Order: sequence, then structure tokens, then C-alpha cells
Amino acid sequence: MRRAQLLLLFIACAFTTQAAAEYPDHPIRMIVPQAAGSATDTITRVLGSALSDELHQQVVIDDRPGGALTLGLDLTAKSPPDGYTLCMSPIGALAITRHLVVPLPYDIQRDFQPIALVARGQLLLAVSPTTTFHSVPELIAYAKANPGKLLNASSSNGSPGHVGGELFKFMAGIDIVHVPYKGGAPAINDLMAGRVQLMFESLNSIARLPSAAIIARRHFPTCRRWPMPAFPVIRRRPGRA
Repeated sequence: MRRAQLLLLFIACAFTTQAAAEYPDHPIRMIVPQAAGSATDTITRVLGSALSDELHQQVVIDDRPGGALTLGLDLTAKSPPDGYTLCMSPIGALAITRHLVVPLPYDIQRDFQPIALVARGQLLLAVSPTTTFHSVPELIAYAKANPGKLLNASSSNGSPGHVGGELFKFMAGIDIVHVPYKGGAPAINDLMAGRVQLMFESLNSIARLPSAAIIARRHFPTCRRWPMPAFPVIRRRPGRA
């Protein structure tokens, strides 16, 4: 009896190993709930290239921005659970959007299986080069003297940049207007052109453009030395994205 049980176990393991060895036998789709050129998209393309080499199968990146990051996740949730549809989900999609979009078209705990934490990033407060701000206290002083005149861009509703801006407004006691975009790239372009005045965005995205990197260098290395403003989080440490 014991020999029969061992034989059955061996056969089951053999079939399991054979099935696992056949995966993947066709391209894998990796959905990004943000626009092309965003920090999430950039990281996903780096990861996808490495996975393609490791798995000997193509990983196709599919950018699906919109719906406060819900469109890409909804598409993932409704895909067959066969391992051929993955999603790179930023913190905004998993932890923030659920409090902004009610009801969600999916259940985060039921419909998704986390695989790995891929990356951590820093959230940077950047201003347009067309402004005259050289420090956070100068920015806050102007916002208090001119309520509602500063425009804060973000890559989308529900993004870390959106929530970071709202936290900034709350802690500094100022009134700035949130302007959501369909992705970080168009928001950064308008920031550089002066159509919006400030933006909370990942350092990876801001540093993509040489002109934007100048802003990052002007503010980011000195943020720990700024005098204590009404928004002390900037002084202590950059926010996690």
C-alpha cells in the first residue's frame, strides 16, 4: 500500500513538473495602469525585458491609463487567471484609489494575487522654471498671499502626486488647485512650459528630461537644509511613492 502511495505521489510530481516546465508557451501581457513614460511604465519595461530573457518568452507591456488608475486593474481582474496577464500596480492603484472611487469594479483582496515588491521611489516637489520660488517657505508664502492661483499638476486622480499635493495643502494651510493629467509626461511638459506651477512626482519621472532635472537638482539636494516650514515632512524626508 505504501509503495502504491509513493508511486502515485511520484507520478503527480512528474506531471506537475512537466506542466510547470511548459509555462510560458506564449507571450505574457503585463498591464500598466498609467501612461507611457511614467515611472511605473519605465520600471515595468526594465522588468519586462529581464523577464523575457529569463523566461525565454516575450513580455508585452500594455499601458492602460485612466479612471483614477482603475482601468488597468479592472482589465487585469477580468482576465483569465492563467498567469499570462500580470499587472504592475503602483501604490496609488492599490492603496489610494479604493478611497476615491466608490464602488470599485473589482475587489482588491479577492481579485488580485501579489507577487513581489519591485521598486521603491521618492516623491519630489518640483516647481516650474518660470516661477521665482527657491524654497518651500517662499512657495507657501506666495500661496497664502494668492489663494487658488497656483496650479498643482499630477499624473492622474488618485496618484501619489495627487495625494501628496493634498497633504501639502492641508499641512501648510494653503489653497492650490489640483490639475490631473493622463500621465506624468504631459504634466511635466506643462510644468516646464509654466502652464502649471508645481508638481509632486517621482524623481525617476522628473529626471527623464534634462530641463526637468535642473529643477530636481535645484531643490532635491537642499530639501533637508530648508528652514522648518509649515510642511515639515519635506524637511525631514522625501515622501515614499
